[in-house]
Amino acid sequence: MNQVAEKSDNQEPVRVVEIGVKGLFGLYDHTVKLKDERVTIIHGPNGVGKTVFLKLVHLFYSFKYENLLKFDFTSLVFFFSNGASVQIKKFFVEDKETNDYVFIFTDNSSEEWSISINGYLVDSKSGLLEKYYKKIINIFDDAKINKPKLIELSDLEFLSKGKVTNKNKITMFIAASYFAALEGYLIKCSFISILRVFSELLDDKSNSVTFRLKIGSYPQDLSDIIKTSLGSYGVFSDHLERTFAKRLIDADETIYDKSMIESLFQEINLIKKRYEKIGLLKDFVGFDDISNLNPTKYSSIGLYASDIKSKLNILEPLARKIELFVNITNSKIKNKKIIIDKELGFKVIDRNNKELNLVDLSSGEQHLIILIYELLFKVESNTLLLIDEPELSMHISWQREFVDDLLKIIELNPIDVILATHSPSIINDHSNLMVAFKADVQQEAA
Repeated sequence: MNQVAEKSDNQEPVRVVEIGVKGLFGLYDHTVKLKDERVTIIHGPNGVGKTVFLKLVHLFYSFKYENLLKFDFTSLVFFFSNGASVQIKKFFVEDKETNDYVFIFTDNSSEEWSISINGYLVDSKSGLLEKYYKKIINIFDDAKINKPKLIELSDLEFLSKGKVTNKNKITMFIAASYFAALEGYLIKCSFISILRVFSELLDDKSNSVTFRLKIGSYPQDLSDIIKTSLGSYGVFSDHLERTFAKRLIDADETIYDKSMIESLFQEINLIKKRYEKIGLLKDFVGFDDISNLNPTKYSSIGLYASDIKSKLNILEPLARKIELFVNITNSKIKNKKIIIDKELGFKVIDRNNKELNLVDLSSGEQHLIILIYELLFKVESNTLLLIDEPELSMHISWQREFVDDLLKIIELNPIDVILATHSPSIINDHSNLMVAFKADVQQEAA
């Protein structure tokens, strides 16, 4: 679900901070408080609902309420960093002699309202949908989300009075109230299932990320990303060149001294070597000894060096991601390595420098490359990412390093990860990130 959170430049994006499910399979209550490190590991014996928990979360964010409610649970609740919450709770409608599910929303001012999936409204604010409808539709359009089936504006007054007869309309009704509860904030959510090796890589409707043998498309994808970044680099370079003379005339003559210029050139040379190593820039002219530089040229050379540093900063976020992608993958695949090429994106060569076909790599190597690439270059920042059993197709040594790799990735691409695992090697020395799903059966209160 490709969603974009509304926020001001100085406002932190809304994040999920806690998720709880009660009565799962009629047996279990589980609460997951997301860790400050942004990686949360859920573990427990088979059958306690780790995978189902991830599915419930993803179905909620995919607007697949019909599928969500096929699972056996009594309540599912999300708490958000802005103080808002949403709860899905099963209740019995006595006069209808049937179960229904109510959605209870609390905004960050603790104001609460609720609606039910089958149209038996418990408590709805008059005019709620009228107030938020246009804003909600704009959010859908801006984020290019596949819209749930929309209710008509003429239906709003009818719906707000508490009766829904067309179940096809209820999805938008629920979604509208949910978005209103979060004051326009939308949490991105993606699900990665290692098991579904031959499934579609990205389903735009459900935003479910799975692994098919589509690794061959990734080099071109990275090439496009590099070219876009280099395009921005070029545009900024042109701007600096066009304005150089004026900025030089307006500059304070005393702003640059010899030590400052030497320090700038040292930084530029270090960056140059990094970018050349990863294939981001080639034939970049460096700077050597400037000990004989005429002091009358300090202003012009200093401004020139400062401009080069500013241009390189345009490429730095991408360069750091590429470096981490190369370092993680090359530290694991044996007798071969990934090479970055701005025209080709990337390629894999063997120890004899022979290029290998990506689809001929082992399934484990392909999964590794796909997973690391997705996390760095495809998953949007501040996504809630759900990963089920990442240990599958992973060598034991890769498992031990997986959470460390995740934490490094999160430094560059801030996301929240909930992963379910049976593997002690995945947990390794990160027991502080664990949340246990216990097999204890919850007893009803007397």
